Amino acid sequence: MGGNKNLVPMLLYLLLFWAGWLLVTRAVAPLLAGFFHAGAQALVIGLTGTATAVLATWLARRKDRSYIPRNEAVLRAAVLLHFLKGFLAGAFLLALIVLSLVAIGGMRLESAGWQPEPELIVFYAGIIPLALMEEIAFRGYPFEALQQRAGLGTAQFVTAVCFALYHISPHYSLQQAFAGPFVWALLFGLAAAWSRGLAVPTGMHAALNLGQVLLGMKGKTGALFQPVFRNAPDAVKSNHTGLAWQAILLAAGILLTWYSIRRKKTVDG
Repeated sequence: MGGNKNLVPMLLYLLLFWAGWLLVTRAVAPLLAGFFHAGAQALVIGLTGTATAVLATWLARRKDRSYIPRNEAVLRAAVLLHFLKGFLAGAFLLALIVLSLVAIGGMRLESAGWQPEPELIVFYAGIIPLALMEEIAFRGYPFEALQQRAGLGTAQFVTAVCFALYHISPHYSLQQAFAGPFVWALLFGLAAAWSRGLAVPTGMHAALNLGQVLLGMKGKTGALFQPVFRNAPDAVKSNHTGLAWQAILLAAGILLTWYSIRRKKTVDG
């Protein structure tokens, strides 16, 4: 399963898979969300994207006769427990990063004047399907199909690159995409490979996104706090601290991927 048999056709097929999914999530879903109030739009996009990813996965599996499904997270009795484990792991990592930004980077967290509103509950609820749709689209069938044909290393690299490119937008540069989503994609991929499912990486993904929203790192909507800096040097120091964390996580992702590949060869050999 770990060879490179038919890898190029597989990559082309996955590009079509992602292109179809992107067409819905970036064009159709936002149009559909426009019929709902602002607080519900993320939920609508997340649910639409998740349904599209599930449909695309079902179609891909029917066509790919050599694929052996492993990520059957929805059918597993312990899916909620695995999701909570992932959520706690993601929250722990984010807490470490934020604490270092405060202690070393010069960042302060001030109240954002949060007020309880019904729309915010719906907004927060949308964070889970938004994470789930991305996990199904990148760490579901594409990840497993690549892993079975070319091994974990190829699956990690290809899906991480595509995950980073997917995040590029007018407000998110190429450098930011590879400094952030690319790095986290390696950790999500490891979580999917180790747990043989999507619940753990979805939990991690949701925790990171929710935490960033609450801490004001994704704008003012839904934020409990807002990051502030006393002066420009503190802002620069905080940025450098964040980049140092990304470098640490990148190294961890690469080393753990290498260890997983080496361990599998030892077990198989």
